[in-house]
Amino acid sequence: MAQPVKERYLTADQVAQLVYNTVRPLVERVTKLEDCCLKSAGLYTSGKAYAVNDVTTYDGSLWQCTMAHVSGASFSHDCWRLVVKHGRDGKDLRAKPHDHR
Repeated sequence: MAQPVKERYLTADQVAQLVYNTVRPLVERVTKLEDCCLKSAGLYTSGKAYAVNDVTTYDGSLWQCTMAHVSGASFSHDCWRLVVKHGRDGKDLRAKPHDHR
C-alpha cells in the first residue's frame, strides 16, 4: 500500500527568495536595455543636466550625449556625437519649375 504524500508548504521567506531569484535577472536585463537606448531630452537647453545617450536637437541637427554633463551657455561638441545632420532648407526646390506631365 502506497504511503500518503505529505503536503509541503513554502514559508514566507522561501516564497520571497523564489520571487527575488526570478525577478532579479529581469530587472538587470531591463536596466541594461535602458542604459543602451537613446533617450529624448528635447531641445538643447543651457544649464540642463544631460546623461549619456540623451538625444537633443541643436541648430536643426540631432545630437547624442557621450558624456554626462551640465550644458553651458553655448553648445560644446566635446560631449556630443552628431546623429543626424540638418537637411537643406528647401529654397533650391522652389527655384526649379515643376514638371506636371
